[in-house]
Amino acid sequence: HRKTHLVRHNPSLLEALSMAPSQKAAALQVTPVEVLQAIESLYADELQPQGRILLKRLGERAAVTHAGCAALKTIPGRAATADVVPRIDVKHIRRVCEQSPLIEVVLEEGSEYCALLVGRAPSFVDPYSAEDP
Repeated sequence: HRKTHLVRHNPSLLEALSMAPSQKAAALQVTPVEVLQAIESLYADELQPQGRILLKRLGERAAVTHAGCAALKTIPGRAATADVVPRIDVKHIRRVCEQSPLIEVVLEEGSEYCALLVGRAPSFVDPYSAEDP
């Protein structure tokens, strides 16, 4: 019943569920420049640009670009959420990182990776450390 309740009160969810897999919107393919800008913004925020965090940042930036800042501000109590963040091709992002001479891809646990800027000293905040400000 919970699923029915969610669908009834969320028309976009109903539309997404009713689409066949082949009808779903294609994933957004970001450009190498967009990937570099997203990594730069993570460096500016002192966040390590791990693949999943880079994906989230690219989604936020794409939502603002495609929906516009004004449109996002009209959502009461919300920032860029799943309702406005486009689906982005994860494999494409990794390929862009691996093919760029400006990005060094460092493999981490499992399928995770970190996309570091070549020639730029990493200075990231450790969110799990009690000593990091």
